[in-house]
Amino acid sequence: MGYHKNSISAVCLSTPGNTRFPSRRSLGAQAVSLLVAVCILFSSLLLSSCAQDPLDPQQELTLVLASERQSDYRVILSADADEELCRIAEEFVSYFSALTGATLPVLRDDEPESAKEIRIGKTNRAGDDFDYEINKEDTFCYQTCGESLLLTGAGNRGVAYAVYAFFEDVCGVRYYTPDYEYVPELTVLSLKAPLAVVSAPVFTIRDLDGAGSTDPKWMVKMRLNGLQSLGSERFRKTPFIGGGYGYAGWFVHTVAQLAEMEAGPNGYWDIQPCLTDETVYQTVLKNVRNWLEENPEARLVSISQNDGDKNSMCQCERCRAFVAEHGDAESALWIYFVSRIAQELKAEYPDVQFETLAYTFTAKAPTGLSIPENTAVRFAPLHACMRHGIFTCTQDDSVTAELRENLVAWSELLGGNVNIWDYDAFFSEYWSPNVNFSHLRENLDSYADLGVSGVFVQGDGSASNGFSELRAYLDAKLIWNPKMEDEEFFSLMRDFCEGYYGTGTSGPLMRYMDLIDEKTRDTHYTVYAHATIDYLPCDVIEYDNGEKRLDMSFINSLQSCFNKAETEVSDPEQLLRLKKARLQLQYYELICYHYMVDTCGNQSYVSARNQLGSRLYTDARELGISQLMEGYPLSKTTTETWRHPLKWYQETW
Repeated sequence: MGYHKNSISAVCLSTPGNTRFPSRRSLGAQAVSLLVAVCILFSSLLLSSCAQDPLDPQQELTLVLASERQSDYRVILSADADEELCRIAEEFVSYFSALTGATLPVLRDDEPESAKEIRIGKTNRAGDDFDYEINKEDTFCYQTCGESLLLTGAGNRGVAYAVYAFFEDVCGVRYYTPDYEYVPELTVLSLKAPLAVVSAPVFTIRDLDGAGSTDPKWMVKMRLNGLQSLGSERFRKTPFIGGGYGYAGWFVHTVAQLAEMEAGPNGYWDIQPCLTDETVYQTVLKNVRNWLEENPEARLVSISQNDGDKNSMCQCERCRAFVAEHGDAESALWIYFVSRIAQELKAEYPDVQFETLAYTFTAKAPTGLSIPENTAVRFAPLHACMRHGIFTCTQDDSVTAELRENLVAWSELLGGNVNIWDYDAFFSEYWSPNVNFSHLRENLDSYADLGVSGVFVQGDGSASNGFSELRAYLDAKLIWNPKMEDEEFFSLMRDFCEGYYGTGTSGPLMRYMDLIDEKTRDTHYTVYAHATIDYLPCDVIEYDNGEKRLDMSFINSLQSCFNKAETEVSDPEQLLRLKKARLQLQYYELICYHYMVDTCGNQSYVSARNQLGSRLYTDARELGISQLMEGYPLSKTTTETWRHPLKWYQETW
């Protein structure tokens, strides 16, 4: 998949609600033609699950899809196309019109065939060699058939992916965020035939909790198919295109509701039910069945532990004996309990996967158990190094070693029925400069090698701090293609910076990321890292008289990167985006000042700390930032809160 920045006139899309393609220009006044010559031979990356050659050799042609706001083409759908396919066709016509100014008619395949057709989905036309039975779910294909163009895939999502991928790969469209897209205006849209691209997902389930991930249409454009919890108001999503993977009921820590447990005195459930108690089993079975009846579209159901530690498990003689018999793994009770339910409900719900967590005290895989094929675990490497991958981290500690061993053991026990819950945010400090992508890239690569089925990446949700939009965009791309090479990855990053933050910003912004990357390369930290303590320690100069001062060299180098980026931009919206991204650097400077006061006892930094804290609070409110950290909304803070940032971690965690 090649990414490039076209030096052409463009429409910057702002799409709140149902508004489509407002006529606000951003990159110049003169539209120019785009000639795209693409002939992609089938590589192992693009054809990871394609069992057929989708296009026979044919004479080379130049297809002019549109010229001077006119087109000889028409869109063809199957005569029995459902509502979703019609919606996908409408999307194609809408984007095609925005690109070229031409409006295409939409006809059915019971009309006589013409030479110039854009076929969307499976039709009765000759030349469609895509194997709809063999190809993996969500696999998509765009190819030429003579002078016609075929956009199709496995399932309706596959068809939608083909449409959006064609506009992205061939026409230069970019889906940066739900409310900001890049669509070039083209005088001529033409391409060279033969053209054939087939792309298949590595992971069956692909989900993300980050900026934009609550928008169902953006998720389809980014080839994410997770719907999180269908039964929860917090994560309720109306799919733009069906076929995604949603949970019946809540999608994590569900046993309290399913077992009808009473909350503890603190309002939480921090103990686990007795999993060898038949009454508990029947209660959970009943409620799982109820959830599935209420959510017939669900493809997943979670039966998973409450938060807590090993001591929260039932200590009765039966439970302890079962654990001891199966490798001294607490997970044995959970996986056996869930397997019983999976077996009992398999006939009623053959397409549902029954899942439990492999998390903290249940991370260790059991021995001596036979697990049915509709049972899975969701492995969550909570305390893994956030700087490096699980299998590439050089840190010599028992936690890292155990995570590796446990993940491999689960993969050997369950084959492809392992789903992952990975992390891409600092939970105690959403505001820390989080620009490291190495650990997730390395982890996703390893998960692909292990045959993992599903991946969910937990970011900062709707907090949208710093480079959240960039992270969500890149994370989504990596989840589809975990084997992405450096050249493509950094091209994507560069393209996003140029398109979202402004032309000329990619150099200084990527230099900013490089500086932090270099400074933290040999450090190890978790999702609960505190910047000045664990992650990005401030530089302190100590004089002979014992006085300690903050060395501003590193901070000044980071500031200069943003200063340079801002000089390249004049668009007010892009300047606001840069301002929001820069908040993480302001925060880092703030906690460095506070570190000098709190740890080094240098009171001369109090005034600067208070001023910067007050400004950060004002800027955050102005920019619509919602979260300070996980579980700590901005609405609960005051100016005084921002003057004592080191206390956030201490008071909340």
